Amino acid sequence: IIKFACLGFRVILAYSALLLSIKGNIKLFFWLIGVIGILLFNIIRVFSIVYFNNGSIKIVSLTHDAFNFLCYILI
Repeated sequence: IIKFACLGFRVILAYSALLLSIKGNIKLFFWLIGVIGILLFNIIRVFSIVYFNNGSIKIVSLTHDAFNFLCYILI
């Protein structure tokens, strides 16, 4: 079961807040592209965590933290 915090809504909210603070007229375009990118990357992240899980809690924790770190760097 995937918890609500793992769905990426906090990242989308932070991204939206960042875009709202920037001046410009094409915010909607960048918001759509960014949200779609975040959602796709989150799907890949969740799939990768499940794929690399071999029943070991240590591996899940390690891959979860590694993918989270990578996601935040890329965003």
